[in-house]
Amino acid sequence: MTQSTPAAASGAPRNIFGIAALVLALVGFVSALSTAFIALIPGALAVLFGVLGWTRIRRGEATNRTVTVIGIVLGVGAVALGIWGLTLI
Repeated sequence: MTQSTPAAASGAPRNIFGIAALVLALVGFVSALSTAFIALIPGALAVLFGVLGWTRIRRGEATNRTVTVIGIVLGVGAVALGIWGLTLI
């Protein structure tokens, strides 16, 4: 008999932190189109939630690795846009 994790048993991706990271990163990029420095807050939150989601993946509690990684990468991009916007102002 093998042990299975709760996330693997259900089959559905169970990582709300990864999904939140992706959504916040997208909000950061969209807000960067209008005012770049506003992208700093959702971008930083996206990185934070992405790291929390990544720890859940490493522990075997979550399954949507791709969404989490994309959220982290886009979050870092949104933070970079926010910093760039602050330097312009």
